[in-house]
Amino acid sequence: MPALVPRSKDYESSTPPKLAYSWGSYVAVVSVSAANVTSEHHGMTQESEPSSESQSLLLPSLASNSNNNNNNNDSSRKKDEAKRLNFIQLLEWNAGSNIVSLHWVDHNIVLMLTEEQRLLALDVIEGIETQVYGAAPSRILSQPWISLATGNEAEPQYTYTVQAHRRRLYVLTSNEILTGKLLNWSQRLINLIADNDFVGAIVLATNLYKGTFSQVVVGLPHSSGPRITSSPTACNNLGLLQTRWSASGRGSSVEDVKRQEIVRPRLTELVKASLKYAFARLPASQHATATATAGNYQRMSRDTYIDLLKACIDAGLTIEDLTLLFEDVFDAYSETDDTTGMFIRVLESYVLDGHISYVPPSVLDAFISYYSTLDDCRERLGNCLMHLDLIAGEFDVDKVLAKCKKLHLWGAYARVWLRTLDDAVVALQDILDYISSSQGVQEEKYIEEARQ
Repeated sequence: MPALVPRSKDYESSTPPKLAYSWGSYVAVVSVSAANVTSEHHGMTQESEPSSESQSLLLPSLASNSNNNNNNNDSSRKKDEAKRLNFIQLLEWNAGSNIVSLHWVDHNIVLMLTEEQRLLALDVIEGIETQVYGAAPSRILSQPWISLATGNEAEPQYTYTVQAHRRRLYVLTSNEILTGKLLNWSQRLINLIADNDFVGAIVLATNLYKGTFSQVVVGLPHSSGPRITSSPTACNNLGLLQTRWSASGRGSSVEDVKRQEIVRPRLTELVKASLKYAFARLPASQHATATATAGNYQRMSRDTYIDLLKACIDAGLTIEDLTLLFEDVFDAYSETDDTTGMFIRVLESYVLDGHISYVPPSVLDAFISYYSTLDDCRERLGNCLMHLDLIAGEFDVDKVLAKCKKLHLWGAYARVWLRTLDDAVVALQDILDYISSSQGVQEEKYIEEARQ
């Protein structure tokens, strides 16, 4: 793959050329860089070879030095410029089966054809492999030219039956020519939406934003990925200057920021559109087929609504947009008591896990109203209140204290007094009064039982 000079000013330097080669199931990708080397010599005597640690290839310059000779006629020494090619190993990969053909799709994606006639796309930056096509055995044509020319049995050749040109793939079979291309990330989202798989689309967009995708992605800046170690190791038998990947140091980079800027608005739009579709009221003719527990607007199963809610919450937390989470998502799910219960129960797990530590007053009121009506869920309300940051002035303190006292949630009751009101005396007094009254009631119960 030749070097690329970017058209955008956002990229400061060109992309170096890359070389991919394979042997059996082994695939390797190296990056090629060139450096100017100045050598002083008499006649054709060249400077000493580079050290064994670098093992680079030194190419003499073919440019004429006539101008230099005219300007330095009195000097018996000349300076010639040469190019030193350094080969840096970017990736080693085991495809699991023998590779019979390699083609570059673009500067970061290699197309591999295996002997089982599977077409695999390999992202050489992310180290991700994706199968893009699986043909029946012997369907893709091979050329027996070596066997015909030598009379000896040889492995089949696929040089001209599988090709990649301008990011399109061409495959020649026995009776047809197949063509296609790798879908970019936006087209993949559109296809999922067309299939009404909003959950899958949101999950994919969220992973694209985080850079945790598990398939080859086209059309987005690559994530920062594994870092390259600064000190190269010794050269291998092929004379390549090897620089191993280091799994540590993964973090934000310019490419990460650019990718997130591209995906974020699409992810936000996708969440809102999914909620609008999921909670759009059905026509009167379809009311009989609607989900019975959710009124006349649901068109998906209950489990799908829960999965959609989890995907929306994950998306909101990933892009750190609490407005999307507590306004758009909460408003949509607060349409009915059933969907409100979905939201509260799903959100509870995020609170207890520490992913969410603050909720606005409207959501807190929904928490208290929902769990206080269920006798077996009162302790869960207390656990949530123990994990939330209750900030004075941002919620109804009297209402929360009254509900905690009524439901005997003394841990949450004391926490509000201590953390929010900075007063431990009142909380301690109320708890002691409750203990005393409970003991008095218990003693009266024992006396009455003794009398009977």
